[in-house]
Amino acid sequence: MSDPLSIATGLIALIQVTTQATEYLKDVKDGGRERTKLRDELHSVTCLLEMLHDRVEDQGESENEDGLKPAAMAALAGPDGPLARMKATMEDIVSKLAPQAGFRKLAQPFKWPFDKKDILELFGTIERLKSHFMLVLQNDLL
Repeated sequence: MSDPLSIATGLIALIQVTTQATEYLKDVKDGGRERTKLRDELHSVTCLLEMLHDRVEDQGESENEDGLKPAAMAALAGPDGPLARMKATMEDIVSKLAPQAGFRKLAQPFKWPFDKKDILELFGTIERLKSHFMLVLQNDLL
């Protein structure tokens, strides 16, 4: 998946999942500051992903020197690369925030699904992956 088209497609899918998680956060009750911080983190991730997407698209233009280096793009790809890990993290968030169906929805509508330990771990994971994306954007990876 280290070709620009595959990476661009993966980034678009990841942006969509991150946006979906952000939308679900609007309907969640409780959570307080942690909900606000998670929403802000998701907005930050979306911005980084859009910047990465733009740089990958720039790579396709041979006269443009602003594109990502091939080694930086390869670092994003792979089944256990940062894109795959961020997508798994975002899908986990979506699965916990998504409205439940049927009786369960009536019993606990849109409650904050994370405990203190889970949210701290989630923030750490997101921050590490964001740092990796920033390094790729700066082409300082190698």
